[in-house]
Amino acid sequence: MTMRRVAAAGTVIVATALASGCGSGSRGADSAATSAPADTAGASADASGDTSNTDRTTAPAAGHGTSASGSRPGGTPAGGRPGGPSKATSVRPAAGADTLRGIIRVVGSSVDEQVVVRPNVGGAAVTLLGSQSSVLGRLSGVDVWLSGRREGERRMTVEQFLVQSVDGVPAMDGTLVARDGGLAIVTTADHAEHPIVNPPAALRSHVGARVWITGSLESGAVTFGVISDR
Repeated sequence: MTMRRVAAAGTVIVATALASGCGSGSRGADSAATSAPADTAGASADASGDTSNTDRTTAPAAGHGTSASGSRPGGTPAGGRPGGPSKATSVRPAAGADTLRGIIRVVGSSVDEQVVVRPNVGGAAVTLLGSQSSVLGRLSGVDVWLSGRREGERRMTVEQFLVQSVDGVPAMDGTLVARDGGLAIVTTADHAEHPIVNPPAALRSHVGARVWITGSLESGAVTFGVISDR
């Protein structure tokens, strides 16, 4: 069985597919969406009263979905190890580059929209700059590793990034490719290729795109989101 729904702002498609013979007890395709997870670090404004980093919307983060049973995707994570992190969670940053990990948020008004990251270690939100910031704006609510150049304590020009987890589930970040009638994901960090067994039909329409995937690559019971189009 395959389920599909369009997340907030229409930026990402989420699909969950069960391997053959495993869908008899699943719920229908109209499972309700879950709301975005609460931030794990930092408030939107510091003690000085700065409200520039107040969330513009409380809509669910793009790309968040549920499994056929209505719970988060189970089984072996996309990294291949039950309960473990995804493979290749970072890349080698440029010499002297700054790195940061946290939750992406889109804040501000419609005329002054900003993409920020709220560090997992706590502290004030950091405004993200550069061409990569527009891509990161599609990943609101997602846990991301960033590399770039800090401009003071509250600004960072992003040079590269990797999705780490979605809704607390380890994720694989890579490019979707067609292989022998099937699909595989080539990871952004180390360019390793991982086949996706019995991929959902909705995923097939995104060959060539950079995507994140959570769930079991071995069964095809995965949730995915599009990071950038081909």
